[in-house]
Formats: sequence, C-alpha cells, structure tokens
Amino acid sequence: GTKLMTTLKNLHIGVSLSKEKERKHLLNIFKYFPYLEKLTLWRMDDISSDEAVEAAIDDWADELRAFEIMRHLCLLKFQGFKGRDFEVCIVEAFLKLSTSLRDLVIESDTEDTFERAKSAFKPPSQVNVSYQKSNVAALE
Repeated sequence: GTKLMTTLKNLHIGVSLSKEKERKHLLNIFKYFPYLEKLTLWRMDDISSDEAVEAAIDDWADELRAFEIMRHLCLLKFQGFKGRDFEVCIVEAFLKLSTSLRDLVIESDTEDTFERAKSAFKPPSQVNVSYQKSNVAALE
C-alpha cells in the first residue's frame, strides 16, 4: 500500500543510480519514510556513460522539495561515492532544502573523489561534512 512508515528512523540501502527504476524507488523511499533521521545510501553500480544527461533531467531538488524527510533527516551518509552527477545532485538537493540535516558523510575509496566533492558542495554552516576512506577495497 501507500501507508507512511512513521516509526522507521534509520535506513541503510543500496541503489544502482544508473537505473531509472531504482532512482524512482529511491524517491518513493524519501516519500514513504518521511521521519527518517539517519539515511545511508550505498552506490552499488558503475557510472553510466549518459549519467550527466540523465541527472540533468532528474530534478532532485524539485522532487524532494515537498517531502517531509527534508524536515527530519539529520544524517546523510553516502557510501561508494564516486563524485558523479547523480550523487552530486542528490547531495546538493539535501544540502539546499533540508532544514534538519546536521551531518553529511561522504565515503569513497579514492582521494580524488573527495576533492571533487569538496569543490562541488557548498554546505550551509549548520551541516558538518566529513570524508571517510572506504575499507571496501581492502576486503577484495
């Protein structure tokens, strides 16, 4: 059904951002879990060749503007961050629109990704942004 899940406060989810269907599922998560306080997104795919075009078409800021999650989410963690268009658009929308966001954690296994993220994001003063080296490469 379409009933809101009001008791779920912490969610860790993997998503393939190159698939439109999964991006739509992610929007549904934002819609139907409005009281999330902590959200970890794990990018599970590679970057598609037309990601920049598709990210421009997907207007994350416009989509997220009306969602209640923007008034409740305190922590956004992005694992497997590659610093590409979909990820940047999602993070920028939360930085721009969220009134409750206090912590943003970017986790990646490459230092150049951190540099791209640092140059892309303009966080408001109330948001603490941290960059963490991923341990995934060490497990392979």
